[in-house]
Amino acid sequence: MITEELVRTALRQVIDPEFGVDIVDMNMVRSVEIEEDTVHVALVLTVPFCPLAGYMVEMARQAVASLPGVRQVTVEVLDEPWTPTGQDYDWN
Repeated sequence: MITEELVRTALRQVIDPEFGVDIVDMNMVRSVEIEEDTVHVALVLTVPFCPLAGYMVEMARQAVASLPGVRQVTVEVLDEPWTPTGQDYDWN
């Protein structure tokens, strides 16, 4: 069974190349929606018009697609600002 926890665990494999921290700890993953064998991930980028946007999307898609039972993955980049606020990671 595919769960949000499993999806977020898989997404921890995706490391932001600029910060060297995974996209879950960086608070880039805004939502995970699961409907049977289809997973939709919505995320934000650390900067608008990030030159690595395509890379980040594809890495997230591949990480989730590697989970057993997942047949389809969509990754949407939201047009909203990123902020690390509220996460356990020490940004200082």
